[in-house]
Amino acid sequence: MELQGEMPNLYSVNGVGGTVDTVAAFVQVGDTAQINGVSGEVTGTIRNPDGSITLAIGDSAGATVTPNTRVEIEDPFADIRSDQWDIDAEPIDGDESSLTWDGREIGFDSLRVHEVGVSGSPAGGTAYAYASLVEDPVSGGGLTQEQFDRGELYLRDAISERYGADITHIEGNVLSMDITAELRGETHVNEAMAGDVLYEKSKLTEWVNESDAGTYGSPYFYTDIRKNINAGFFPGAGGATTFDDRLRQDAREAASFAVHGRSRDRFPQLGMLADRGYCLDAQAAHDEIVEASKDLGEIRETRGLRELLDRELGEQARRRS
Repeated sequence: MELQGEMPNLYSVNGVGGTVDTVAAFVQVGDTAQINGVSGEVTGTIRNPDGSITLAIGDSAGATVTPNTRVEIEDPFADIRSDQWDIDAEPIDGDESSLTWDGREIGFDSLRVHEVGVSGSPAGGTAYAYASLVEDPVSGGGLTQEQFDRGELYLRDAISERYGADITHIEGNVLSMDITAELRGETHVNEAMAGDVLYEKSKLTEWVNESDAGTYGSPYFYTDIRKNINAGFFPGAGGATTFDDRLRQDAREAASFAVHGRSRDRFPQLGMLADRGYCLDAQAAHDEIVEASKDLGEIRETRGLRELLDRELGEQARRRS
């Protein structure tokens, strides 16, 4: 919520303000605020006809911000904020063209980052700093070509969920990704701020360390990925030129039918297959469809999925031999 106008006594809102005649600052739902003696999380904002702002603080009905109200917002970057952040800082206005920096020039080359930038806008909700990287699991030795082709969907999900990454493009075996960090109401940014926030408040360093088998003291990301791809069921997978989306959809629909109205706790692998189009334990999925068939009978849906899983288990035995 933008608070803008003649507010000489409004100060310390996300680090922006002071005893100035005009303040532009942003209060967002989720911020911690102290207003008129009421402290807590901002849970709602309302702009009033007279220009004042009413903020719902925690369970309070609301506290109204007028031009003479003292507002204090907890600084989410108090532990890393630096004077360097103010040098030649540019406004975050949604124009991304001027808010990108070469990762090598700002000291991110050791993190394999080729670009650092800002996306979004405080006025539109939330702005993010992002670090752009590329990853080739096959050339880097993390996965074989066969493993990559079979488990590409799972690999994308695992990277996104574990490291907060957005997979922006895949070409061949190369994944392009952005790892992001929320700028939490900041209205100006420079390369020092973007770099510090990404380094300290994102999963960037975890990704760099854990995706490199040579990093001492960090778990290797691809260890579990390889194990799950080898044991999993990825219907229709086989590389970009041989992917059969119809087979994948048939498997999802059959799994959805099998678990409909049943506890997902009893059928976790079938539930995953229904939701994502793959599962990470083909043997367990086979056992679950056999169990579900006891109630449903050997109808077309369960019989077809069981045949696919039988075939998958046979392929896994072949690969192990």
